[in-house]
Amino acid sequence: MSCGFDGGQRQWFVMEIYDQQTHALLANVSSKLPIFTVNGLDAGLLLKIVIYATNMRGRSEPILLQAYTLKAAEKQTGMTNLAN
Repeated sequence: MSCGFDGGQRQWFVMEIYDQQTHALLANVSSKLPIFTVNGLDAGLLLKIVIYATNMRGRSEPILLQAYTLKAAEKQTGMTNLAN
């Protein structure tokens, strides 16, 4: 599988996930293919995702994405008291 010209070098793909409000790095994942999985992010976060390829010659221009994690289920559906 080819994901663009790699200059003849072995390349890795990197994804960095940042909290948009605090700018804290929440995850840094690398892979031989541009396929990523991240678990354990808190609910209700606004995220900045940076993806780039890197090899011995340097790194590509980053792709920037904005995303969010879903709010906790009880915040989405509302809590009701079923005991009457």
